[in-house]
Amino acid sequence: MLSIMFCACSSDDTDEFQDAVTLNVMNEVNGKTFIGNSDVFLNKNNNFQSESWYIAPAGTLDKETQPDLVSLIREAAAEPNHLYCLYDPESLMTFPSGQQAIFVGSAYYKLLVESNISSNESIQGAKVKYKSMIVSDNKLPAKNTMIGSMLNVGDEISYNVGNATEYAYYHSKYFYISLSNGVLKIIQKDPINKINGPYGDYDIYIRSGNVFTSLVFKVE
Repeated sequence: MLSIMFCACSSDDTDEFQDAVTLNVMNEVNGKTFIGNSDVFLNKNNNFQSESWYIAPAGTLDKETQPDLVSLIREAAAEPNHLYCLYDPESLMTFPSGQQAIFVGSAYYKLLVESNISSNESIQGAKVKYKSMIVSDNKLPAKNTMIGSMLNVGDEISYNVGNATEYAYYHSKYFYISLSNGVLKIIQKDPINKINGPYGDYDIYIRSGNVFTSLVFKVE
């Protein structure tokens, strides 16, 4: 389930963070430490801030919350005993419904603020633990799954996508596409033209909750 595999924060996070990286994150006045390969840092107000990555508060060790990918933010208060997830925007996609989802197999950071770093009654940074996590969902097909091929007008591909609820596609002028009762259907509506298309491999994206994957079909 998404809540387990996507930013799976739980009451057992103390054990989960035992193999995480421990880092003294100094704010921008006292050195400006970046977290992992992200551009997330602590600003002068001791808030997490980023120019491109997204930050999602995820509750506390005692009470986790699932991040909301619709209203991701680029600045959040860094509070001790609180959890955060950090996302590279290149791993995210907004679907036609407006729902944002993250690509299966993508890496993101899960972060725990342990305590503030203070000197002379002034907060200079925060001691954190962070860990690189991989997005997975065993109810979705693997990334780039080949689902079939077509040759002639009227040819159809039907593929069971389980609990996927939405698709995104950018070449609909060549195909009739529908998703109903867990079955994705693609019908070729144009004859093959090897100059103007359709011809070759095409990607289609399907979403289940906050996770999406890619499927591939071929026009030969």
